[in-house]
Amino acid sequence: MVYLRASREDIAQGIIHRRVLLNTEVGRAKIKGIGSERLRKDRALSYIIRYQSSANVEDLEAFNQLGRRWIAVWNDADMYNNLINVERYLGQQKNARALREEARRLYPEDRRFSS
Repeated sequence: MVYLRASREDIAQGIIHRRVLLNTEVGRAKIKGIGSERLRKDRALSYIIRYQSSANVEDLEAFNQLGRRWIAVWNDADMYNNLINVERYLGQQKNARALREEARRLYPEDRRFSS
């Protein structure tokens, strides 16, 4: 099973409650600015949550695709950690190692990437 590690900020902003909105018209609404960027992250994370109830591997693959887009633009150690965990779970050890090495360079003080 893949576990979502939410930061305190995510919890404070109600990420768990947002998953309900992601499949509604509100979730598909056109939002501009930083809010739209945050919604993209939430949509990516929603695929992990969806996988936990569906057990559909396509949900994890969708998360990987959206999560990689996110880290290409934003500096986000938690997203790296989630991507590494999902890649390992999917048996993609080479991809997980490459992400871990990249995260280790970007976040040298983060113990999640030091081992």
